[in-house]
Amino acid sequence: MNRHTTTKWTAWRTLLIDLRLGFSASARWYVLTALFALCSIELAVAGSDFFGIEKASLTWADHLALFVGGCEPYVFRQGLIFVPPAGWLLGLLLPAYMTLGYPYRDLMGFGQHALIRTSRASWWLSKCAWIVLTVIAFWAIVVAAATVITVLDGVPFSLRLTQGAFATVSGLANVPPGGIGSLPFFAGVLGMSVALCLAQMTLAFIVRPSVAFGCMAALLVVSAHTMHPALLGNYLMLARLGDAVPGGVSPLVGLGVAAVLAPASVVGGLFFFRRTDLVAKELFA
Repeated sequence: MNRHTTTKWTAWRTLLIDLRLGFSASARWYVLTALFALCSIELAVAGSDFFGIEKASLTWADHLALFVGGCEPYVFRQGLIFVPPAGWLLGLLLPAYMTLGYPYRDLMGFGQHALIRTSRASWWLSKCAWIVLTVIAFWAIVVAAATVITVLDGVPFSLRLTQGAFATVSGLANVPPGGIGSLPFFAGVLGMSVALCLAQMTLAFIVRPSVAFGCMAALLVVSAHTMHPALLGNYLMLARLGDAVPGGVSPLVGLGVAAVLAPASVVGGLFFFRRTDLVAKELFA
């Protein structure tokens, strides 16, 4: 077995171990995700009654989109205080937190031995692949929760987003009678979620995990406050979807930004990680 084959085999073995250990460590978070998603979507659907929206008029896509419903941008008024949408914020911080700790805990355990047998590049790329798969698994659970509620409510399995979903989170939306397609929006949410989690991991190695997570939370709060395409949290919010909301953001632009941010985070993080003294640097915080 030549050196190239050995390195390739070791890289795959590192990834398989990451998948086993990482998913095992996150098992309780997947259970929490399922419970949170069910409660969040059901509460959002129940809240539609307040706006005069009948449950039967909502679709499967509406149920799923309400998990990331968000809110209208803040407009200053005397006595009006900005309060970020708690359900939206917690829902997006869950995958960020789930992907934050394992890479650093791994360096204290198996990772120390893995770095002796394999390159830093293999270790880093394996962790990046684990983050991507973890985020995908998170959203798969949310999709499953939306499907369960759709079945229980007896609403259509349609990929169209209707006025009912937008009316629940924004009074600014104007949706055509036939609704709008949801696939670009959902693809943008998945892509941006993956990209932000990869960027968080890179930032965590440059500064500290706690600081990186704080930056992620701050970005989401500021995004909820202000509608602007440079604030990436806007691409994760139904209430800011430009197809229905005037001045909103385009999900295709969000996909483009994610397609640049994700590989830039992987490459930039690898560049830093390969040049970092892991003994001297305080990684755990």
